[in-house]
Amino acid sequence: MTEKGRIEHLGVPLELRNYRPGRDYLAVRQNLIEGEIYWEEWDSQEGIERRFRRSPDSIVVAAFGDRIVGSVFLSDELYPYIYRLAVRTDFRGRGIGEQLMDEAIRRLKLHGHKEAAIFVDENKEELKEWYKRRGFQEGGLYRSMWKEIE
Repeated sequence: MTEKGRIEHLGVPLELRNYRPGRDYLAVRQNLIEGEIYWEEWDSQEGIERRFRRSPDSIVVAAFGDRIVGSVFLSDELYPYIYRLAVRTDFRGRGIGEQLMDEAIRRLKLHGHKEAAIFVDENKEELKEWYKRRGFQEGGLYRSMWKEIE
């Protein structure tokens, strides 16, 4: 971290930008796998790029030049959600997740939202505490269920 909260790696500053279809998928997929939140049904290249086409600013990546080290997804179609926040294992603890979260919140505010929700694995105590330190409060527990529709 450099002055004023700027993060660098090998002299290259961290950039937060929109996902680029085709070019960024494999790196984003790897972020999700390392974060243990990859789900083929939702996170296939087709699925992610369909989401991007509907809402180009809904997938944010953190990159040092062409190296993507983190990502976060947003949804504000019905209720504002921040999800799929992931940072590469070897880049954790440097403030990248915080910057991605701040950018996600900034974008939701631009869309007029005054609050946001996240989903967190109930068994990941350290992750729940990370979100609490950033002002999130625990809500009720719900079971996610899904089915294929044809």
